[in-house]
Amino acid sequence: MKLLKVIFFLSLIVSIGCKKDTERSICDSQINNLRINQLQYLGSQNSYKMAPYEPVYNVVDKGLGLFSKYKQPAGWDFSHETLEDQLNKYNIRGLEFDVYYDPDGGLFYHRAGNRLAGEPTASGIQELNDPGFKIIHRPDFDYRSHHYTFKSALQAVKDWSDSHKNHLPLTILVEPKDDAYVSAATLLLPVDILTSPKLITPAALDFIDKEIIEVFGKNAKSVLTPDEVRGDFETLEEAILTEGWPKLKDARGKIMFVLANSGFEKSYYLNGYPSLKGRTMFTFSKPGKAECAFVRIDNPEKKLDEIQELVAKGYIVRTQSEDGTKAAKEGDVSQMDAAFASGAQIISTTYYRADERHEESEDWSDYAVQFPNEELAIVNFMNGDSSMVDCGVRE
Repeated sequence: MKLLKVIFFLSLIVSIGCKKDTERSICDSQINNLRINQLQYLGSQNSYKMAPYEPVYNVVDKGLGLFSKYKQPAGWDFSHETLEDQLNKYNIRGLEFDVYYDPDGGLFYHRAGNRLAGEPTASGIQELNDPGFKIIHRPDFDYRSHHYTFKSALQAVKDWSDSHKNHLPLTILVEPKDDAYVSAATLLLPVDILTSPKLITPAALDFIDKEIIEVFGKNAKSVLTPDEVRGDFETLEEAILTEGWPKLKDARGKIMFVLANSGFEKSYYLNGYPSLKGRTMFTFSKPGKAECAFVRIDNPEKKLDEIQELVAKGYIVRTQSEDGTKAAKEGDVSQMDAAFASGAQIISTTYYRADERHEESEDWSDYAVQFPNEELAIVNFMNGDSSMVDCGVRE
């Protein structure tokens, strides 16, 4: 009798397991037929960044003052895991790189801010002497990075993508910069030792495309370009609003690059390339523009209705779950909740895991941004199939 009970119990487990496997298989099939704008996923902000060099940060933060809101060094006070760990351990499927033009190499080899801490300015990092775009948060002052060159970061992404060929499409925001860090700190340093970034020109933007192509290859199957999404339509916007984005099953293993700037850089990038024909990157733009497929709205609390309307129409919207370090210090989840509720497909955060200092200091909370069940991504309630909201998205 006991043997029969054991057999019945085991058969019940197998039956339940089979039922779950069947349900999972149905879910996977349905999800793969969704279009890529019918998902929500997490991205990281300043994905490359390491914690600031403490001696320089302390001098700037505590000893000088007189900073504008934009220049507050408290905004540097965060760090990221490696790109691989973000992708593997924390469900990140969107990355962001700030890049500075350095065609000859060596422009950022010295860190002038070190003079404030009485330390040598030479970095000792040979990679910074190589020609090409550099990845830096704030020249001279907040310069520590997991990858110092754009191509190094791209290669890390390519290596990961090549070893995870079925991955959800990645979105990489590329923000070319040419601003120097100007503050009370710089007034204490000789002008001639401060780094003067090169201006972002049309040639610089062409160079970004060139570096992407050098790493991934020309016409790389793993890079989803505006031309592919546009297809036979006249404009990119018409394509995504009429036919829609590619289905997930056709976009797995692919990477989309988006020029994050919306000012003169975008104008330069579009000049001679109407609707981004022949370009490698998408751009953030405004509805009604021929190139508009991605829209950037940073504050979901103030523009919740607008985001939802854009998502429903077919655009991919990127928003932020917090601005700076305040939410992580105070545990304020209001903007995070609004980001989830907006339906924005890309929810960017610095805190996909809580700042480790919350365990020892009351100055930090355990604020962390993940989906409720720590899913890799979720079906977008705004434009996805409502019957699939319980289907977790997996690789």
